[in-house]
Amino acid sequence: MKPLFGPVPWKFLLGAFGGLLCFQGAAVAGEGAFKLDLPIACHIPQHCIIQNYMDVSPGAGYRDYTCGTLSYPRHKGTDFRVIDYAAYRKGVVVKAAGDGEVIRLREGEDEGLFLEDPKKIPSGREAGNAVVLRHGGGWETLYAHLRPGSITVTVGQQVKAGDKLGLVGLSGNTEFAHLHFHVTRNAQFYDPFTGVQPKDCSPESKPAGLWSPEARLSLAYRETGLVETGFSSSAPVVRRLPLSEERERISLQKETERMFYWMEAWGVHPADRLTLSITDPSGKRRVDQTVLTKSQASYFRYLGLKKPQEGWSSGQYLGEVRLERLVEGNWQTIFADSRRVDLF
Repeated sequence: MKPLFGPVPWKFLLGAFGGLLCFQGAAVAGEGAFKLDLPIACHIPQHCIIQNYMDVSPGAGYRDYTCGTLSYPRHKGTDFRVIDYAAYRKGVVVKAAGDGEVIRLREGEDEGLFLEDPKKIPSGREAGNAVVLRHGGGWETLYAHLRPGSITVTVGQQVKAGDKLGLVGLSGNTEFAHLHFHVTRNAQFYDPFTGVQPKDCSPESKPAGLWSPEARLSLAYRETGLVETGFSSSAPVVRRLPLSEERERISLQKETERMFYWMEAWGVHPADRLTLSITDPSGKRRVDQTVLTKSQASYFRYLGLKKPQEGWSSGQYLGEVRLERLVEGNWQTIFADSRRVDLF
């Protein structure tokens, strides 16, 4: 099969495979020129988030366009992550971000191979099932990691902005359910949030970028948030939480030997203070508090209880999580959540 992106080597498409691409000088797309609609039918941040932005750092390390750390070295696109796992299993639609022609696609890549064993992903197929659109003026967009069997277009087909291309999946080299979306012009990568080729970042700038006014309403920068909390009988394998079989494996049972309260978050910072607690029906509270040591795009932690000799107390158990951050010398709550479960 031909490379999906013409003259750009496939191993560079997701920015994490092979050597570095040289960063070019900033090249502005032009006022009122090429505009992009949201490429995913998902409410942000309720059901989807942007897990990773394009890496705009010109040297070592990585930075997103705001100078934040929601990226990774040489990442060339935007990762729209589905955090509503029930919606993911039902099917989250990937849409054409603009009018164009389908010029390449790939189908037939299995779902979830990377979760089983990263070595199972063949070289050159890291993006899994994918579609490439040509929009004119040298612009092209790529939509990667689609669900097997979900692609609804064919090569040569003309599409309109908003037309369905497929469903968000777990094909290729990915450890979470998301759409990898990226933009090129004349085979050069552009950051849709700035409208320029990657050069550097600015914490103060609020560029219009390539997004349409409607899309920008959904795309406010959010550096930290809560993905999900839950109770379970086994410690979850976090990467497998989107899968039905993992939900069944960890489902909380009355006679379980252990009870876990767990949380998953995105965009945590060094020195953030995370507190997890479980309160049993009698009011007894078990607390786990930790201070984080590094920035992490994705973070998972749990608190576990062993079954007492006399058995579990009947009634309602309360799980609570709170993430706090020092802001100008004061602790500020970034997010807090609670979940209740009944055992009888």
